[in-house]
Amino acid sequence: MKKKFGKIMAIAAAVVICLSMAIGLVACGETPAPTIKEVYTSRATLVEIPESPQQLRSNNVTTVTLYSDGSYVLVDLQTSYMGAYGNSQVGSFTSVLYGTYTESTGEEEDTAVIKLAAPTRIVYNQDVTAAGSLHYDTADAASFETEEPDDDAMTAEKLLAKGKELDITVNTVSRKITAGITAGSVLGLFSF
Repeated sequence: MKKKFGKIMAIAAAVVICLSMAIGLVACGETPAPTIKEVYTSRATLVEIPESPQQLRSNNVTTVTLYSDGSYVLVDLQTSYMGAYGNSQVGSFTSVLYGTYTESTGEEEDTAVIKLAAPTRIVYNQDVTAAGSLHYDTADAASFETEEPDDDAMTAEKLLAKGKELDITVNTVSRKITAGITAGSVLGLFSF
């Protein structure tokens, strides 16, 4: 289990590094690229049922990267494994939110409260072994196109409406998110 969790953490770190590099490359114009100010993380085991026939295990990692220009990138990764499938990954749900933030001193020692404004861009990826893949990016209208559009189809507006303002509490020493985000709660996307 620790080996799989380490793999999940490595994937989450790679996503954060790639996003940081992408933001840096985009900002190669006259304005200097924002620098990373802080990175905070939370992780949790959502479900672990080793005695079930499927041996389901689901983990969640959330990382918030704060930048010097007042912007943030929040990456929420949920990964599920099943022993019945040789402990292989059977589902992965990734939400990446972009927006702005403000920061204030927390009530307890070594804490801060980060107010994440409602996101201005959301990228959502879902890869489920039995159901296939989804990719939505509110900055890319083509990612919402379907062969048979209907009233229930996901749109950029519907996805952005799922992104709410969040107040999170962080420990400034351990760099952990201690309150405000619970595993799998960032967008509540499992309702679509």
